[in-house]
Amino acid sequence: VFNLLLGVMIFGSLMYLAEGASKWDEVEQVFMRRAGKTWNFTSLQWEETWEPSPFVSIPHTFWWALVTATTVGYGDENNFPKTP
Repeated sequence: VFNLLLGVMIFGSLMYLAEGASKWDEVEQVFMRRAGKTWNFTSLQWEETWEPSPFVSIPHTFWWALVTATTVGYGDENNFPKTP
């Protein structure tokens, strides 16, 4: 049990830091992560698209790490890391 809780604390904190390394949205009060790129026909350039990160706090990432470590899937509510 101790090793599980230690792993949850370590990997939950690392996930929060990794997801929080994006940009902060002052209006929505959430971290935004890159979702991909879209073509802007007006400026004729690729623009990055952003989506809110599901990891809104360290306790949320602790829950993700606990569910991921104790079940087969990536936790609940599709809170999994995405690579653009």
